[in-house]
Amino acid sequence: MESNIAPAERILVCLSSSPSNKKVIEAAANMAAAFGAAFTALYVKPDDYEMLPLEDRERLKSNIAFAEEKGASVTTISGNDAALQIAEYARISAATKIVIGRSGIGRKRIFRKASLTDKLNIHAPNAQICVIPDSERELKDQKESLRISGELMPTLKDCIISVLILAASTGLGFLFTHFGFSEANI
Repeated sequence: MESNIAPAERILVCLSSSPSNKKVIEAAANMAAAFGAAFTALYVKPDDYEMLPLEDRERLKSNIAFAEEKGASVTTISGNDAALQIAEYARISAATKIVIGRSGIGRKRIFRKASLTDKLNIHAPNAQICVIPDSERELKDQKESLRISGELMPTLKDCIISVLILAASTGLGFLFTHFGFSEANI
């Protein structure tokens, strides 16, 4: 006896070019099978997609094919604010669960930007967000590839912030000298 009732659960998995994205897709596919849920995969294509390294684009194509193998209907949308695009798509498609991956690699910043997970919590408060973390081995591999590729170099923003802090502390030192503080106290 076949039922025409739509599944109560709708699983939305986010696609990326990350090496660990297959693990995220696998987890989402298992979740969809366990809940008898509709299964959708979403890729938010940034405006600078053509600037991505060829290796990343090939890995993304492989991840998209893997999601299709696992039974996901794949959708690609364009936009630069991934969290907002994912949340809006989840709302329109009535997704009940959003499955994303999370890398443990992150730069420690003084003025930390909100993570994708934090932004999704704000933009999609009604959806459950399931985060699949990278394994320790995957983290080690990612850290090694970052070290090799030189992506740990400071950005222009980091340099500007450093120069501004140095200028402010120098100005404060001159101000203290003007008011007669000794060099030891400055």
